[in-house]
Amino acid sequence: MKKKLKELLFSIIASLVASFLWNYTTLSLQMRAFSKINQFLDIISTYQFLAYWFVFLLLVLGIRHFIRSKINQKQEPYPMVFSIPYTHDVTGEIKYEGFLWKVEGNIKSRQARSITMKDELEDQEVDISYIDGPYCIYDYRKMKEQRTYWGFYKYSCAKCGYKRKLTKNNFTLECELKDEIESKQRMKNRNMPME
Repeated sequence: MKKKLKELLFSIIASLVASFLWNYTTLSLQMRAFSKINQFLDIISTYQFLAYWFVFLLLVLGIRHFIRSKINQKQEPYPMVFSIPYTHDVTGEIKYEGFLWKVEGNIKSRQARSITMKDELEDQEVDISYIDGPYCIYDYRKMKEQRTYWGFYKYSCAKCGYKRKLTKNNFTLECELKDEIESKQRMKNRNMPME
């Protein structure tokens, strides 16, 4: 879809430029020279349809650039260095933003490590060290992430066709999920009411 849209835009631009240049050169030969700006403005006013198409195209490209830059500003920056521990004390699955996520972490206190069993992610204060996903909520397949023409992120399942459009990329969703889990645990440990 994106490739076809680019080809359409390039063909429109090429035809507009070619027709404008052809008309410009033929009129310039008739008028002998464009020494004054008024003559150039007369040509543009004569061919208003081309000027309107050109302004419309610039407007669409400007809006696209604005939307993409605003979406890019919402993304978390990628870390320069990160490490993944080999063992995890706690594992679990969480539903977030319409996807399933596999979350693994290590318990912060040493006394609780000997008591804790697997899959008790929300009962302990856990340092989240690994998040994998997003997975489809229907068949647990890895979602494909693609960028749309306007800059949104489209996630789709190859098997069942489940689709979801968001303004956040995979890494930003992982960072937000990690912060969400840890903030719930901090609120629970401080006996604050959760919303």
